[in-house]
Amino acid sequence: MAEELAAVEVRAPTSRLGRTLQNQLIEDLNPAGLSVAKRYRLDVRLRQSRRALAIQLDDSVTRYDLTLAAFFTLGAMDGGEPVAAGPTHEVDRRDDRRLDLGDAADLEADDPLAAAAAPVDADLDEADSDAADDTARPGTLYRSAVRRVASYNVIREPFATLIAEQDAERRAAVEVSREIRTLLTIFFENDSA
Repeated sequence: MAEELAAVEVRAPTSRLGRTLQNQLIEDLNPAGLSVAKRYRLDVRLRQSRRALAIQLDDSVTRYDLTLAAFFTLGAMDGGEPVAAGPTHEVDRRDDRRLDLGDAADLEADDPLAAAAAPVDADLDEADSDAADDTARPGTLYRSAVRRVASYNVIREPFATLIAEQDAERRAAVEVSREIRTLLTIFFENDSA
């Protein structure tokens, strides 16, 4: 199983959070640092939001829930090139924006995890919406979504609050990475059986 996971090339958004998740996925999928030819490509899209959790009587927020949702697709590669004829992964500044995911406790039909193939933004052009529909691509082996929530406190010093928020993002990215690794392990285990 270690060789299968090590053969996965990871592609994530070029934002700071995307790079954090990509580095964590590379470490989680290949902890031994095996030198294996890449046979799979893992494309990851992220959505992030934060919601006020603790509001004081003076309407000041003292705690936030940061929600990170990752939508991922595992595709086959042929001779080092992806089988899927989708667009190349370019810098997309929309990845850096926060998008509203609604209440993290509600898992209804309109939940982002239920609509994993939905475009990130309503104003996506035609090429981006084709890229968002991973089921239409040949070579798609597996796709799923993961969501994690991490909380942080708002402190009087803005810099301390920024560091707390970035730490919450990092913790959420680590948990998302480990869940993706678990789902891929289960997929490869079932696929080999």
